[in-house]
Amino acid sequence: MSSLLPSSSSPMNANMNSGGGGGTLQRSSVNNAAADALRKKMQQLRDELELVKDDLERSRKDFEKERHARELAESEVSQLTRKLHSFEEQLERTEERLIQTANKLEEASHTADERERTRKMLENQLNLGSDRTEILEVQLKEARALATESDKKYDEVARKLLIQENELEKA
Repeated sequence: MSSLLPSSSSPMNANMNSGGGGGTLQRSSVNNAAADALRKKMQQLRDELELVKDDLERSRKDFEKERHARELAESEVSQLTRKLHSFEEQLERTEERLIQTANKLEEASHTADERERTRKMLENQLNLGSDRTEILEVQLKEARALATESDKKYDEVARKLLIQENELEKA
């Protein structure tokens, strides 16, 4: 800034000071021109500063929007990850229950088969001997009761398996 204003030791000022009254007018117009140039330059700098401030504010707002959007996305990812983990655990528990139910069904089926064979064997023995008819009739009734009980257990296990399969399909 000072380079635009003439200093008192410069040759121009020396001429103005030694020249008398005309030098003062010349110096005044030079000073006015320099002051005008400085004011103009200062106004340009103020305008540029305002533009830079506006750009900075827009950038700051854009940054905040992006940061907020990223935080929302991270939160959603975290929530979905927890939900997925919960579904995986639920699926694992359901699969374990299905395996247990299938094993029980297999055991009940095996037991029912054994009892059915026993019943058939008893029926055959009943047909073979008339002298043992009363005894065999009692054994047959017991076998039928066991078979009925097994069938009930089998039906119950089959029903539970169907429920488990439905739950698995829903999961």
